[in-house]
Amino acid sequence: MILVLSGQLYNQDTTYFTVKMISLVKLASMLVYILAVVLLLLKYRKHVEDIFSNAEKKYLDWLWLLSLALLALWVIAFGSTVIGWAGTVSPPVGDGPVLKFSADFLLC
Repeated sequence: MILVLSGQLYNQDTTYFTVKMISLVKLASMLVYILAVVLLLLKYRKHVEDIFSNAEKKYLDWLWLLSLALLALWVIAFGSTVIGWAGTVSPPVGDGPVLKFSADFLLC
C-alpha cells in the first residue's frame, strides 16, 4: 500500500515482475481479511446458538451475504489477474472492466 500511495508502483522504472508481485500481495491480503470475517461470523453464529434459544434473527445474515459477495469479487479479481499474467489480456486486468462491472453489479 505504501508503494501505491507513494506513486512508486506505476513509474517508468517499475518492472512488470514488481507489478505482478504487488498484485499478488494485494490479492493475498484481501483474501486473508475476507476469510477472517467469514471465520468470525461462523464463530459469532455458534456463540449466538449457545446463548439464545430462538436465534434466527440474530445471525447477521446481511453481513454473511456481503462477505460471500466480497469473496466472489475476490475470485473474479484473482481470475482476471491470472488471465492478465498469462498474456491473453493486456495488463493491468485486475482493475479492468470485468472487476469494475462486477463491483457495480454488487452495489446495485
